[in-house]
Amino acid sequence: MRKLLSVLLAVLIVASVTVVSFSAAGTGTATVTLKSVKGDTVTKTYAVGETFTTYTYLNASQINSGKIGSLDGSQYYTNSVLELAEEYDPIEGDIFDVETVFPVTKAATVASGHWTESEEKPGMGAVYFNATVASYSGFKFDADNKALIICRYKVKAAGTATVENAFTTLACSDYDLTRIVNRGVIINSNFTSPVALSEPATPVVTGYTVSGTITSYLSNTENVTVTLTGTDNNYTDSSVGTDTTYSFSNVPSGEYKMTVAKKDHVTREYAVSVSADTTQNVKICPKGDVSNDGKVNITDYSMAYAHVQKQVTLTDYRFACGNVVGSAQKIDMNDVSRIYAHINKASLLF
Repeated sequence: MRKLLSVLLAVLIVASVTVVSFSAAGTGTATVTLKSVKGDTVTKTYAVGETFTTYTYLNASQINSGKIGSLDGSQYYTNSVLELAEEYDPIEGDIFDVETVFPVTKAATVASGHWTESEEKPGMGAVYFNATVASYSGFKFDADNKALIICRYKVKAAGTATVENAFTTLACSDYDLTRIVNRGVIINSNFTSPVALSEPATPVVTGYTVSGTITSYLSNTENVTVTLTGTDNNYTDSSVGTDTTYSFSNVPSGEYKMTVAKKDHVTREYAVSVSADTTQNVKICPKGDVSNDGKVNITDYSMAYAHVQKQVTLTDYRFACGNVVGSAQKIDMNDVSRIYAHINKASLLF
């Protein structure tokens, strides 16, 4: 009997397995075709009586840094031809080894399987599952070859059978519970779900590496935070450390904003376009360093003063470095005075 499972979020993937045999039960072969939600297929032939494994992958590293908050779904199979090879409680239906069947969500998964007809699909047995983490850390699918479901079946009779995954909704583990799939419809085009039969699928290249050097000037013990955020997708990830390099992997094609921050430095943003492995070197300067040479001296005072006098115009990052007071989106004599006081050690900026 199907358990009532709480649904916070989920995903739709449809995988079908077609088993064809014209021999008597217990003899012959079965040709198995497994299909992903986006039309990818794999085919393999098994003997009647042989056990095979279906692998369904979740390429969630493309979305929300791979952090999924909750999922809920069902896997149906034609019970006149196939039988579930996983061990389960014959009365309650609980699958005993959920950590093998659900390798990422593991013990957080509630799963049941049974031979009887499901309510939704007459003639089909079913495995029902639900997994939820009440935390923004979520379930971390940190690589695109991490399996969401690994389920074993045995061909018990000749004929035609299907195995069908029906995941209703899927959402990110973020504040807004951002939907990836809603009521069976994929609403984020970056989402994919490869499938395989009997062996792990070859990892699918779904993104690129974005990396580069970091130049900063003050304390070498303070962390530099580099954050990459998609402007046309839901990707976001951060690198935090004292290293002079950074690297992001599996970044989907698209347009991004890169933010670089460090204590006593002026935060800087870069626009990054990704369609291949991309190098973006970054540089951030101390407050008051209008010349962007890593020091605050009389040159910076002179440049800020010339801006106030309308002799030059400071723009973009130079403007941000000169706006040390930050009380308004302008550089005025208050900023010039603060830079001068720092140079003379009367009142330090950092």
